[in-house]
Amino acid sequence: MTEPELELFELENYIKDIWRFLPVPILYLNPLGMIIDAGEMASALFNLPKEEIIGTRLRNYFDSPEAIVSQEQESEKAGMALSREAVLKRGAPVSISILARKDEAGELIGFFVSLTDLTDIKTFQRHLEEKNKQLETFNAVAVGREIKMIALEKEVNGLLVELGREAKYG
Repeated sequence: MTEPELELFELENYIKDIWRFLPVPILYLNPLGMIIDAGEMASALFNLPKEEIIGTRLRNYFDSPEAIVSQEQESEKAGMALSREAVLKRGAPVSISILARKDEAGELIGFFVSLTDLTDIKTFQRHLEEKNKQLETFNAVAVGREIKMIALEKEVNGLLVELGREAKYG
């Protein structure tokens, strides 16, 4: 192996190690939106072997494929990563970030995609919303009860004064 070939081989192994190491699902798409590489965590998110993911279109995994295509186009125009929420066909909410890659001439060469499963976050968010509703209900009952108590205290004080007694409540 020549020195440039060895350097290229080492670089390829380095990149493969990064893809295996990253704790989030990542993908690399060609300019047409076809998945040409996938990190190990993408298999877990899509519940498919990596070999079945590669060669498919990213948009095919989502409830709203046109939103994914739109995000790819917007990322290409913006020249920066764009993120939004989407829903996988299997029902899992995800945050998807897409970054368009261009060559030195400014031609599109592909997209980096990062996905974050929001299932646990959304579940916790719903739990917090339910707790908040319970607290609002309790607060309304407690405040309503307190207002009634104040009115009753005033009424009792008024009756005590009518009877010639000293008011009992402050």
